[in-house]
Amino acid sequence: MLHKIIFLLDRRAHILVRAELGLAYSQFMIIMALKHRGSISQRALADSSGLTPAAISRQVSGLVTKGLVKFQVNARNRRQHALSLTSRGDRAAIQAQLLLGRAFERLFRRLPGRQQTGLNAALRQLLDLICQEASAATRLPGDKSVRA
Repeated sequence: MLHKIIFLLDRRAHILVRAELGLAYSQFMIIMALKHRGSISQRALADSSGLTPAAISRQVSGLVTKGLVKFQVNARNRRQHALSLTSRGDRAAIQAQLLLGRAFERLFRRLPGRQQTGLNAALRQLLDLICQEASAATRLPGDKSVRA
């Protein structure tokens, strides 16, 4: 059931982002990754997103054309480029967050109060578990430290 909910929420986000901001969902995801991570290489973006480097390249090209993303050349290695949001891209990220936040908040508020509270608590616990698992998965063998 969770997989179906995620699919339907993603689909709704795709439709809203396309209609309101004129962005493909993959472009939206790239913008959000840059908003949260700051400057990042295309390769690192591809690795973290699960998209192919070719797909990232195509989507980034469209975002550069729209003035939402800029390339910065590494002074030490001209073959390496870092991507970052332009001020317009930063505004688009904020706009997208607000748009989706409002849409999903309206949906959430249709639940009775006790169910909202219970669902919110359960989702926070699930998020914590997922983050803990992801953190454990990125530790090196023999590393006992806990990363937040």
